[in-house]
Amino acid sequence: MTVDNHFILRKLQSLENATIVFSTVTKHPFLVCDEETYDDELFLFADVQEMQEAVKPYVAKGYLLHGVTVPKDKLARFLSECFTLGVNQLVFYENGTRFSVPLDKIVIRPDYSKLPQEKRPLLNPQLQLSVLYFLQELSRRIPEEQKDQEQLKELEEELAANMAKAQFLVPIKLDEPLKPGEKLEPGKFKLTMVNTKEGEQFLPVFADVKEYSLFNKENQYQGILMTIDNLRQLIKDPCKGLMLNPNSIALRLNAKMVDGILQRFFEFE
Repeated sequence: MTVDNHFILRKLQSLENATIVFSTVTKHPFLVCDEETYDDELFLFADVQEMQEAVKPYVAKGYLLHGVTVPKDKLARFLSECFTLGVNQLVFYENGTRFSVPLDKIVIRPDYSKLPQEKRPLLNPQLQLSVLYFLQELSRRIPEEQKDQEQLKELEEELAANMAKAQFLVPIKLDEPLKPGEKLEPGKFKLTMVNTKEGEQFLPVFADVKEYSLFNKENQYQGILMTIDNLRQLIKDPCKGLMLNPNSIALRLNAKMVDGILQRFFEFE
């Protein structure tokens, strides 16, 4: 239903709590790409029971979903942070009516264009978006033969391409913080690892500053920017590979997967 954006904004502002549909796998909002407009949508409900009814078709398709309550005083910030995931459309349900509105008509999109390049926060919305779509489809609880292998292949290809183009924040430990413009010298920093339940070690890497801050709550690390070809050089025993955003999606890429991305999207002499 298309209505005045101010009307939807007033409705949202009147809610004491909003319920957002989340993917249990990604720990992020469940996203859907509209088949006609290609908007990347998240779903918001005024009523929990209405949300539970509305998601039944998706649950029947094997998606693992749950509702997350966002209180009134935190809703604007939450929606603003969704821009970092590549979301551009909000779908709001109330009393059986579906409202669709561009997200930037509800909350202001952060604009860092006037900041110097070195002071702009790291953001990878296209990478985040491709990871979420890929994991949502990969994790569906349906028989393997029912999964759309062609779609999964396309999603994996898009994810790999975005990994190849992205920069990542990598936490390191230094005796003294790097000064602006100072280069990182081999042997003068320490990496940190995250351990899996299986006892394997992976190098944590982060797609944006929010994910990095979740990991670096006590500010014990300094974050440096690296690309995947540079990161490959750090994958050495006992490190098995990279783990993207370990506090949420925890996407693992072993050395073979990283090599596959490099072979497809990089040229080496």
